Formats: sequence, C-alpha cells, structure tokens
Amino acid sequence: SQIELRLLAHIAGDEEMLTAFRSGVDIHTTCAASVFHVPEGFVTPEMRKFAKAVNFGIVYGIGAYSLSKDLHISVAEAKRYIESYKASYPGVSAYLDRVIAEASERGYTETLFCRRRYIPELKSQNKMTQAFGRRIAMNSPIQGSSADIMKLAMIRVAARLRDEVPEAHLVMLYYRPFGRLFRLFGKQFCSRSSKPLAIFARMFYGLSCRWSLKQSEP
Repeated sequence: SQIELRLLAHIAGDEEMLTAFRSGVDIHTTCAASVFHVPEGFVTPEMRKFAKAVNFGIVYGIGAYSLSKDLHISVAEAKRYIESYKASYPGVSAYLDRVIAEASERGYTETLFCRRRYIPELKSQNKMTQAFGRRIAMNSPIQGSSADIMKLAMIRVAARLRDEVPEAHLVMLYYRPFGRLFRLFGKQFCSRSSKPLAIFARMFYGLSCRWSLKQSEP
C-alpha cells in the first residue's frame, strides 16, 4: 500500500514522513493537517483529497498548473499547496532539488538497485523539454525502485511457490497486491549503501474460492 510514497520517505530521508508511516497514521490526513495548518481531527474529506493529489503529484514531479487542473483550483492556489507541502516535508523538498542537480550533472538517475535512467532532455535548449526532464529526474528513482522491487518479488514468489506450494501459481498481478510482495521480501532489499529500507509497505490479504467473493481491503 502506497509503496511509492514509502519509497519517497526512505530515499528522501524525510523524518516527518517516516514518522507518519511508522506510526501507522493516514499519510494523506497527516499531510492535509500540515498543508492546511489544522489539527488532524479538523481535516475534512475535501482537504484529504487535495493532500492526496499533492502527495502523489509530488512523486510525479507535478507543477502548479497541472495540479490546478486536477483539483479544479487556481494556479496560485495550487502553487501555495505545493509550497506548503515542501515546507512541511523539507526532506522531500531537498531530495527533489538534489536529484535534479545530480541528474543534470551526471545525465542520469539511479534506482536503489543501481538501474540507470538516462535523461538527455535535461540538456535540451527547449525549456519545455528541460522541464519534462526534471520531472523524469524526480520520479524515476521512486517509480523505478518500486518497479525493481515488484519484479524481484515476483521472481522470488514464483520460486517459493515452486518449492513450498507446487500446486499454486502466479496467475495474475494487478496494482493493489504489490505492497504485499514488497512486505514479504522487503527485509531482503537493501539500497546501494547496504542500508535497510527504513519502512515497509502495509499489507492485507484474504482467501476466497472465487475472485468475486474476495473482500475489499481496508
């Protein structure tokens, strides 16, 4: 659950976000309380929706204009939300600046597993192309590390099923179960510095004889 945000917290080393995930609170409610400067008990569903859009938008390098379109608000208001978010999570803000600077110097970003994404767009003379390159630089280490974990986890799940439950097979995977695979194998994944991941994804599971009878996750 929310694996990309959890990876963002780990890679950025933002203590506020790490603390929120470790304590098990709702990260979008916590974010809304910080962005709107209200106690968590006063966060409305609308505030949480806005905070969720900013949370996931930051991972994809969203700008004020795109956020304003997603939330149907003014560009100025969207800009204030993003600035308030970065002030609330200074580790994330510093990471975004750092990863762009490093990518501009080296020409690529890396995932936690050292897989590179080259970004020639950062050298472009076209400002829009450069901006696209910056968004790639912000997103690639997060989304790329998530993809690495998923692929490695599927390989290891298949191997364990073969050895321990030979009658079972991986038939289909979709977005929601990824957190379970991450939690199952997360302790075996280390970053380039061999530092264990700071937090794990939450997981839920259920059993059913038919997919249609499977209960929804909380």
